[in-house]
Amino acid sequence: MTSQSSSNPQILIVEDDRWFMTILERVLIDLGYDQIIKATTFEEACTLFEENEIEIAVVDVNLGGDKTGIEAAKQIKSIEDIPIIFMTSSYFDEVYEEAKQVNPVAFLDKDLSKLKIRQAIELAFVDRPHRAEEGEEAAILTDELFLKVGNKYKKIQLKEVLWFELEGKYAYAKTNSSKLPINISLNKLAEKLPKADFIRIHQSYIVNIHRITSVNFVEASLEVDKNMLPIGRKYKKDLQGKLYFL
Repeated sequence: MTSQSSSNPQILIVEDDRWFMTILERVLIDLGYDQIIKATTFEEACTLFEENEIEIAVVDVNLGGDKTGIEAAKQIKSIEDIPIIFMTSSYFDEVYEEAKQVNPVAFLDKDLSKLKIRQAIELAFVDRPHRAEEGEEAAILTDELFLKVGNKYKKIQLKEVLWFELEGKYAYAKTNSSKLPINISLNKLAEKLPKADFIRIHQSYIVNIHRITSVNFVEASLEVDKNMLPIGRKYKKDLQGKLYFL
């Protein structure tokens, strides 16, 4: 089954040429994509990715500064495996070979063809397994959760879940005894889970509040069942407000 996460995904543009960025933004808006976040440097791209629910990134291969667009894409994908579209004005075999390591969904020149850009974005969301069709995701009954695992719905006790995570292209429910692949995005799952019991701490993690054993805001991490998980900058304030500290 194929599905698209959203008809209007939130897009991160990483481009150091502000003139070209403006033109690219206009092209995307003309195509119906108006949820656009813009970054001009490696550092800004990584920060904005942590702070927003980015679903796809359009990245200039040759950023100004010490870090390239390829390095920015690698850093982004180390956090969450979102689709990457590379763009370049100068094609070199060695650059292309390096870019291939990131497994981009497209490698386009900067002719700003609306057709090529639209096709690349639409194809980026084909066959992404962790995104479920509407109505096929999960059902919650008080303290039990029915998660779609493959073609079946499996019942698990919410109190047994340590955390939910996104790893590569797949989402999982982690318990003490198992790690179940599930057919639902973390965004959808966060809407369904009881807020008194679960909290989003990172783009890739939703944790069981009752299983948190320690929190380190300086190192931006917390411990769940002897496992250290990262705290995203965007979620730090919500976590501080949710937990009781003396």
